Amino acid sequence: MNSLFDYDANPPITGKPLPRWYRRSRPGFALAVGLMALLISTLTFTPVMAQLQQSGGGGSNASVGSTGATAPTSATLTGGAFNTTLPTLTNGQMGAVQLDSSGRVLVGSIAGALPTGSNTIGAISNSGFSVTGALPAGTNAIGTVRTAPLTSCGTTAYDSGITTVPTTEAAATATATCVQAIYVNNLTSSVQTFSIKDNQATPVVYVNGFSLPANSNMLLLFGGVKFAAGVRWVATNASSVNAQIYGTQ
Repeated sequence: MNSLFDYDANPPITGKPLPRWYRRSRPGFALAVGLMALLISTLTFTPVMAQLQQSGGGGSNASVGSTGATAPTSATLTGGAFNTTLPTLTNGQMGAVQLDSSGRVLVGSIAGALPTGSNTIGAISNSGFSVTGALPAGTNAIGTVRTAPLTSCGTTAYDSGITTVPTTEAAATATATCVQAIYVNNLTSSVQTFSIKDNQATPVVYVNGFSLPANSNMLLLFGGVKFAAGVRWVATNASSVNAQIYGTQ
């Protein structure tokens, strides 16, 4: 016992006498202190790595590497709600994404009136589109407006172009035509006659042996009269009368 607690006669640093047990145990004590400091620093400065565990069913890889890749066997579902009557929220309230009965996301409605002003709404394409209400007052631009006459022949415009009327009766067109007008021109210095009929087997005569003065022309107005099965015409002399038909078919 005295050998442990007697004092060192020549202490190395302090100059004060130290017990021999302290001097003999210093290496082990220093090692213990160093290990404790290392443990504390590791716990203090190492970042905490959190892991999100997906519950419900067995574990699986729910990530997709790129657009168009094969879907995983299971994934986190984005929530949504279908309501026959949509909820009415007030300021600051939260709500679920609203879906229709097929699971499609509802993104709003344009069932109401469009806002006033000069808002751009994009192109409107609808094969059955029609304007049934009154156009708004003012100087609004509505684009090109084309009217089509209401006839029993259709709405396709027909123009025969200027044609020499033959001396043998023939059809200028074999399609029923609602004739608006026929232009006739006498190319000679003498009186010429011509006739115009429809194209039925037993034709209806609309102009019969009309005398057109020398070097003259005229415009015959029919106002949409229907020439059944087409228009047929004839002139007395060859290369003497030119004519042109305009109407709808």
